[in-house]
Amino acid sequence: MNQAERRLLWFVCSTLAAAALAWVAFQVQQEGIAPVVLFPVLVGALLGAAVAGVRQFTALPGRGTTIVAAVVLGLLVVAAQDYIGHRQRLRLYSDELRAGHPLAAAAAAEGDFRPTFVHHLQARLRDRPVWWTLDFVFTAAAAGVVAAIATRKQRVWQSYPGGDLELRQEA
Repeated sequence: MNQAERRLLWFVCSTLAAAALAWVAFQVQQEGIAPVVLFPVLVGALLGAAVAGVRQFTALPGRGTTIVAAVVLGLLVVAAQDYIGHRQRLRLYSDELRAGHPLAAAAAAEGDFRPTFVHHLQARLRDRPVWWTLDFVFTAAAAGVVAAIATRKQRVWQSYPGGDLELRQEA
């Protein structure tokens, strides 16, 4: 596997891990068992470990890239949780319309009141700006810190032209 293929594999696997973690985090939040500060830190830590683990598996050098990717994916995990919540609310809205609920029918007669994702985010920011900001900060920071710790003295397989591999310790 060449360098470009390994980078693509790392990107795809890290993104899939972030998406899966966002879905699981949303489900846990729906159960109401997500402690205010600890939950974003836990989600970020799991994401940082996943990104660093995928880096180890794909044998990519570049500790800084891994840390930056973990932070960016941490931000995306929080946004993805909100998007999943938005999609669930749209599904519930459609179910109410199909069930013929009188208020839903009246709303449907007035036009399409389905909020867009942007409107959903604006409402979330208006309702709980501090929590939303802290969720972003704690998740991204935890992901970056764990990725930094996990990649600090990580052994990485380095490939060279001709297919030779060498195990080296990256600082």
